[in-house]
Amino acid sequence: MTTQKTQLTNIKNNGSLTNQEIREEIYAALGEESGIDVHVREGIVRLTGVVDTAESLDFIEGTVRDLPGVDDVENELTVKVVQ
Repeated sequence: MTTQKTQLTNIKNNGSLTNQEIREEIYAALGEESGIDVHVREGIVRLTGVVDTAESLDFIEGTVRDLPGVDDVENELTVKVVQ
């Protein structure tokens, strides 16, 4: 598994983007006021926070997953409960 992840990293990121650069790209795509916290480690992105709808959750994950340097996404976003 480690070998496969390393190969993925080399194919997609090619080691050219730092964690901070990936994080900045994510915030540029989502907007820093999105209320989503982004943590990046070696191309693996962890998203935390609250979104309004399940559709937003899926859209955000897909957007982040398609950005350069992102090898995997740990989506820990939750949908706001409306009472």
